[in-house]
Amino acid sequence: MNKQATTKAKKVKELRSKMLVIAMAAILTVAGGAVSASAAPVTTSVQTAASVRYKAATGGITDLDTPATTYTGTIPVYGWVLNASGINRVDVYALDSTGHYHGIGSVDGSKLTARQDVQNVFPAYGTLNSGYSLTANVSTLAPGSYTLCVAGIGKDGSVNWSSVPVSVGPEPLTDIDAPSGGSEQDGSITISGWALNHGGINRVDVYALDSSSHYHGLGSVAGDTLTARQDVENVFPDYSALNSGYSLSADVSTLPAGNYTLCVAGIGNDGDVQWATRNITVGPAPLTDIDTYGPMTNGTLNVAGWALNKSGISRVDMYAWDSAGHPHSLGSVDGGALTARQDVQKAFPAYNMLNSGYWLTVPAGTLPAGNYTLAVAGIGNDGTVQWGSKTITIRGTTTAAPITDLDTPSTTYTGTIPVYGWALNTSGINRVDIYAYSSGSTTAIKLGSVDGGALTARQDVANAFPAYGILNSGYSYTVPAGTLAPGSYTLAVAGIGNDGDVKWETKGITVQKVANYQGINEVKTYTDEITGITQTVQFLGVGAGYCEVAGGTANINTTPALGAAHGGFNATVSLIGSNGIHQGGSTAVVGTSGTCSSLIFSNLTAATYTIQLAANDGTVVAKYSFTVDSNGNVE
Repeated sequence: MNKQATTKAKKVKELRSKMLVIAMAAILTVAGGAVSASAAPVTTSVQTAASVRYKAATGGITDLDTPATTYTGTIPVYGWVLNASGINRVDVYALDSTGHYHGIGSVDGSKLTARQDVQNVFPAYGTLNSGYSLTANVSTLAPGSYTLCVAGIGKDGSVNWSSVPVSVGPEPLTDIDAPSGGSEQDGSITISGWALNHGGINRVDVYALDSSSHYHGLGSVAGDTLTARQDVENVFPDYSALNSGYSLSADVSTLPAGNYTLCVAGIGNDGDVQWATRNITVGPAPLTDIDTYGPMTNGTLNVAGWALNKSGISRVDMYAWDSAGHPHSLGSVDGGALTARQDVQKAFPAYNMLNSGYWLTVPAGTLPAGNYTLAVAGIGNDGTVQWGSKTITIRGTTTAAPITDLDTPSTTYTGTIPVYGWALNTSGINRVDIYAYSSGSTTAIKLGSVDGGALTARQDVANAFPAYGILNSGYSYTVPAGTLAPGSYTLAVAGIGNDGDVKWETKGITVQKVANYQGINEVKTYTDEITGITQTVQFLGVGAGYCEVAGGTANINTTPALGAAHGGFNATVSLIGSNGIHQGGSTAVVGTSGTCSSLIFSNLTAATYTIQLAANDGTVVAKYSFTVDSNGNVE
């Protein structure tokens, strides 16, 4: 035998000596029959510290290279498989302590990859592609001990198994307690939190990620220096980790001012990394302010203020948002054109900026008349943007006088009083005040007010008076019932402009007394005029002038009056006044309990009223009368 052959034979002997070969039939049998490729796995494994290989009498071999350790989320499963008939597929299972197999993956025989090392050792199989590899998802498995089982299934149906013990642990967790998100940090900061990993924490690394995606290392905490966090262990007992707390002080004064993402990596002893992040700002937060603005009719708009950013100001942009939400660009001031503001520097020395002042003149006619939100953006050299805003009014070029209109159509009210209309002023409307003057009195009763910012769109008014340049001119206000005592009043509405001008509009109204039904759930009796049976009805009074008949307790549906001879079991409830006015009515469906309900709507003036219950054919079944006096009280 030559030297090369001797060396090869030695390798084969060494590799095979590591196997635990179990004498088996050519095909595994269960109850005297072959195990099909789709059958549930049956293992007769004997486990060793290394991977265990099962060899069938046919010469099939399955090898599992995945090491015995603890995994979370996924398990990398890899190895090789041989069978004289070729490989149909490789199935992977996790066997739990109850003997239940969890299928966690499969590799088709056509997907096997080249393993020259295996072919060199086992040339008799004539197979180069014997390697399998897959990532098995075990995130749905409960934490615990499992046997990872791999079945190499031959094209002849023979099955060869290999297995290794593994543990499935809970997912790693990392959390940041401090600093808080969105906080401003300058100088030294303390970063604290906790990290968990089923295999223990090797270390915790901390970084600051800048806007250019560059990581700045801030420090690290070794796993053996983590401190006790009983609160964390109480919430996550599966990790069996009392010492999960980390804390370190980091100097961020050397970082350029700007926005950063604080990144904390909890690195497990198994190499798993779990991140937690939080947004922070290094350096004092940017500031932008509007000092003054000078809106003028048919003139220019001057805007002045200041902007600060620790990274410096690149430029200041200005916009005006109209009432429809459309932005109008007004211009820009370059950072190099900012002027000295000693007062601002004294107030905010941390920025170390003397030149923070901006000034912009907007030419006349740039903006149509109307209300706007003036918005100024201070843009830092680091790209951060800080806004300042104020509400302004651009007067129209018209010299027309202010207009206030009162659309409210009615003149007589009981209950609430709706007040609505519109108001125009070239300077814009500051607010609309609403008053009432009692007849013969000069003392105003203030009913309410509508702020100028709450005015609503009135396209009809804008179309009729385009020179004012105002879309939102509509006001609306509801005076609660009972605010005004019965009587005659002058309703007065004042449209007050941003320039202080006031325009009045008035209208005479009358407030009537509402029928005062004091008896709620008052039980009345009536006599059925056909059967002579005395029955009861629940009479409900509603303060807004409504009368409700409800809850009749008589067996109305069983009387002849409401039987088939009279058109069925529905009844019409109506209210008729002695003044001859039919006050309304509705149909009430009478239930099997003999109850019915109906709402009769009316503003009841002084008169005697009859509540009448009639069958479908008009036959009157019952009546109940009451009187409303001149003060609206029920007698």
